[in-house]
Order: sequence, then C-alpha cells, then structure tokens
Amino acid sequence: MTVHAHYAIAAANGSVALVDGSLPSVETSWRLPDVLDAFEPLIGRPPYLRLVERVVEDDRVLRLHVFDLGDAVARDAEVPAALRPAFERWLAEQRGARVPQLRAAWARPGWLAAAEAWAGCDLRPHRMWALSAVLSGVLDGETVFLKAVFPLFHHEPAITAALAREHPGAVPDVLRVDHERGWMLMRELRGEAAESLSVSLAPALREHARIQRSWSHRTRKLLALGAQDRAQDWPDTGLPVTLAHGDFHGGNVVVDRGRATIFDWSDACVAHPLIDLHTFLAEGVDEDAQDAFVDAYAEGWDVPPATVRSDLEQIAEYSCLHQAESYRAIAAGVEPTERRMFVDAEREWRERATAARAGTRPSPDTSP
Repeated sequence: MTVHAHYAIAAANGSVALVDGSLPSVETSWRLPDVLDAFEPLIGRPPYLRLVERVVEDDRVLRLHVFDLGDAVARDAEVPAALRPAFERWLAEQRGARVPQLRAAWARPGWLAAAEAWAGCDLRPHRMWALSAVLSGVLDGETVFLKAVFPLFHHEPAITAALAREHPGAVPDVLRVDHERGWMLMRELRGEAAESLSVSLAPALREHARIQRSWSHRTRKLLALGAQDRAQDWPDTGLPVTLAHGDFHGGNVVVDRGRATIFDWSDACVAHPLIDLHTFLAEGVDEDAQDAFVDAYAEGWDVPPATVRSDLEQIAEYSCLHQAESYRAIAAGVEPTERRMFVDAEREWRERATAARAGTRPSPDTSP
C-alpha cells in the first residue's frame, strides 16, 4: 500500500511553521482537498500556492506544498533529504532569487484574493498544477467552480461558453468569463466521472461527434474564439476539419442519468475530428468495447461505421504527432521544474507515431 506523506511550508507566529523543528507533515491521500483538510489543525487555512516537489521512495510518495506566508520571515527547517533541493530553491526565492517568469499566476501570493473578489465568494482549491487551477465556492446558495488556465489555454473559457450556448447540457454551464486572465465561473457538474463507471461512454462519443459536425462549417469562428490552429495537411478521409477537444477521454466526461457532459476544453483546436476518437481508443480501451464506441461516433457524424474504422488507420500517425506537438507547446509554456512530465509525454507520443507509421504497436513502457 502506497503511503502519501505531505509536508507544508506555511506561516506561524511570524515565521515558518515548525513542529519539533521540522515542517508540519500529514499522511493522507494524494487529493488536494484531503491534503488541505488534514493540514488544517496544524496550520489553519492559509491560501494554497503550489506543489513544489513530488518524490517516490519505494512505497512512499513525498510531497512538498507551499502556502502563502504573507509577511512571515522565511527560515530553514528540517525536511526529508529527498525534498531538500526543492525546499532550498523555495528558500532562495524568499531571499531574493529570481522567481521563474513562467510560474502560474495562481502559484503567486495575492492571486486567491483577486479570484475570490471576481467570483464573489470564498473559494476552496480542488486541483492546482502548472496548467490550471480549479476551485469551488458557494454563490447565492449554489455550488460554483472557478477554473483558471495558463496562457496557452486562455481560449478555453471562450470556447466553453460558446459551446454551452449552442449545446446546453453537453458542456459545462458557464456563468461568466474573464478572457484576459483565462478564468471562467461554472455551475457544478452533475453526475459521476465516466472513467469510474461501468456504463458505456458511447453516448459521450455520439454527442461529441454531433458537436464536431455542427461546427465543421464554422472554423473561422472557432479560430476567432482562440482555438489553436492545427489545420495542417491531414489525410483526406471525407470528414472535414473542425473542432477537436484535444484531450478526449473518460476523465473529462461526467454522466448523469445517461446524459454525458464533456468538459476540460483546454486543448480545443481546429483539426481533424478523428484525433479525438483515436486518442480515446488509444488510452487503454478494451478492443472488445471499441466497436460500440466507433458505432456511436459514426452515428453522431451520420456516416457508416466502416468508414470511420478505415479512416482511423489513416489518421493514427498524424493523431500521435498532433499529441506530441501539444505536449511540446505545453512544456515550453511552464517553468523549467514543471516540464519533465510533458517532455516525457511528447517523446512517448512520437514513439507511438513511429509505431503507427510502421503498422506496429508501441511496447507497454512507451505508453503515457
């Protein structure tokens, strides 16, 4: 059983909070809300900034979290050896070292107060990492979620709002957006994450194909909304270039009474529509289930399933290269200490592209 040990850099009595000379620590799950709840008796509820480091040691995972210190004085403290380099980088920044220019806005002091003022309610973090921050609050008695995205994804609020107007229920219901800062306030999604259900994701694929079809003659509008332009020389499969989600999988779908809602349009772009189906099927979908998914997707486009199956073979290499390019751009847009996972993902998708070109499958250790 994996043990998740968390350490906090937070303030107490005008300095760094310590427990017997060491940083406060808790053992709980990896989920940020659980971490914040576990730390509350030790440090209260200061604004959370970021995860500084994650280190795996056998059956233990060590994480170092930074909270807003306010006017507290930074000082040295005992930390596990594996977390010491990250702690020393943080300490150097507090003593005047340059803060990376590409650090996420929500990882900087003062951001939470500005976000709460804009949202009109107190906010509690759900997930905060290099690419986005998701927080929840209660506004006029209703649970709402604020999502902020890093600059490469600043089109997501505009894209999501446009889709919500034309496809209510199929995407999140957007209450307001701040285009310049890449923020949107949404109503709570109803249902359960599709990846946790035994039910089929076929309705989501059908709905997604319908959305793509409806936007296939409005690519200029998508580009005006900020969608990334990936309208390269795709194979001629008969399906037009249109809106692509870019990261379509069960984790970005919730299902409520058989109705699917598709969210997280951060990677939205103008590209070949089949990259979404290819990516979905490439992410560990059992071969026995693939026919039902392909059939549902083909129904959404009103084309024969056999056509989609044939086109998937043509698009495979290009789809993998599309994903590789996406990860390359993401890596270039985050601070250096956050890049490793995205660089690795780019390499893995390029290996998949090579395998697709050769008509083979990549070995298991090259799957992201």
